[in-house]
Amino acid sequence: MKDMERSRNVARPALIASVVATPSLTYWLVGDLSEDGDDYHLDYMRRSAISERVASFLGVVSLLVVVASSVVLWRNRRVVHGSARSIAGLCTAVGVIVGSGYRVTTAGGSGANIGGGLIILVGTPVCVFLLAAAAVIGFTSRRRA
Repeated sequence: MKDMERSRNVARPALIASVVATPSLTYWLVGDLSEDGDDYHLDYMRRSAISERVASFLGVVSLLVVVASSVVLWRNRRVVHGSARSIAGLCTAVGVIVGSGYRVTTAGGSGANIGGGLIILVGTPVCVFLLAAAAVIGFTSRRRA
């Protein structure tokens, strides 16, 4: 019984760490989407608040966090309930949308940033829906327990 409780106490932070690290990992993996050219002539919907060097550092750290937490979760897969995995999966999907969406909206281009507009128009409602689904799953699993 103590081993199961210890495993559960290790699995919760691993789930949280994996979800929190996903946006910066996605931002790093997507890479710069700006058009080639002189930075002076590029239009930006919004300039990135972090430099490429910081993004690379955070991306590598996030990759290590996601890999380590995945190993921990794999070793403790029997104690992580299905509802917790579902919630973490939905929140991870939101992190992927946010990370890639930030990369698209901060890309420099000549003219309008159509991808940035689509991310805002489509990505925002999708994220709200995924987070609402995670909240419903969490609420219903609490009521059953």
